[in-house]
Amino acid sequence: NIEPDRRAKLDDIGFAWISTRKCGSSFVKFYRPLLERLEAANAEEKEAILGEEEVRRWIRAQREAFEKGNLAESRVGYMDKLTELTGVE
Repeated sequence: NIEPDRRAKLDDIGFAWISTRKCGSSFVKFYRPLLERLEAANAEEKEAILGEEEVRRWIRAQREAFEKGNLAESRVGYMDKLTELTGVE
């Protein structure tokens, strides 16, 4: 929480409280569309999606980060969701 006087000072200088940039982590930018595709896919389509080179590279990178202890707990949860949808660990 921001102190009221600090908020007022930021308002006075025109601070933008909502970012106009389309920002987000590369993890989330890849994860969300992948999740949507997998949720809409049947078993055969899921297999094809998981066979795509870009998807395989991304999943491999997440697995390597996890093995090194470098995957945030929230991202582990996201990856668990993919595992539930695909049956692939």
